[in-house]
Amino acid sequence: MHWFLYAITGSILVGVFVALFKIPAHKGYKSLPVLLFSFLTSGIVAIGLFHNAFPLTSVGVLVCAFLWGLSFAVASAVQMHALRHVDVAVLSPLTASLALSVSVVIGIFFFHDPISISAWSGITLVILAILFLSEKKEKDERSFFGAGFLFVLVIVALGVFGTFLVKYETVHYSIQAIQLYQYFFAMLMTGLLIPITKQHREGKITKKDCVDAAPWGIALGLLSVVGGYLMYLSFQAGPFAIVNAINSLYIIVTVIVAAVLFKEKLTKKRVLLVLVAVVALVLMNF
Repeated sequence: MHWFLYAITGSILVGVFVALFKIPAHKGYKSLPVLLFSFLTSGIVAIGLFHNAFPLTSVGVLVCAFLWGLSFAVASAVQMHALRHVDVAVLSPLTASLALSVSVVIGIFFFHDPISISAWSGITLVILAILFLSEKKEKDERSFFGAGFLFVLVIVALGVFGTFLVKYETVHYSIQAIQLYQYFFAMLMTGLLIPITKQHREGKITKKDCVDAAPWGIALGLLSVVGGYLMYLSFQAGPFAIVNAINSLYIIVTVIVAAVLFKEKLTKKRVLLVLVAVVALVLMNF
């Protein structure tokens, strides 16, 4: 399978992942137990799929896996907290578009990726699509220019770092070996966050919280490990900037899935954005 198909499939799975992540929040479940079950599921599946890669473990593999787990766990926690200040329809497109813009610069100057005029046109359409997907409201704008702005910067910084790390890993180490450890490091980091959030937001985690979180965490974990592996494969073979642009289209998938699961209104604007995304994908493939 070509790297382009890996990137598209990975983006679709991430889009479903983000949409399903809204379900526990909508039902009032606590977020950290869901994340813990998600990382645990991903880690177990990764061992089942890639256990033959254990001999490829090295200090570099463990360091990369730890850094990924740390950044992903912290970014997830910060994003949960940020949603108290900025709506999802504003936060996700904003962070995705900013992270994509920075990643394009990284791809050009650090990885020397060749970018054609057609590809630049596709990347530009992706950025515009993500930006205009945001539904601006006055209360969102006030929140964004308040405390929410700091959260956006942290999420973007960690997102760009994570993307850069994935590209680095695919060049220097076995991606199968890294996946054996990264989810367990993320689970460890999430566990360390529990005492902090217990005091400030979610309260004590009970047995009922774990029972409620388990099915959604397992579903998220399966999507995460498969989607993550496909993204690794796409970064391994494809140009950094283009692959990252395709992956950023997950927000459009999220809109479609949310319209089906939550009966959210699929406006003409959103339908147009999906069509724009298809055109962008065609442009980036030539």
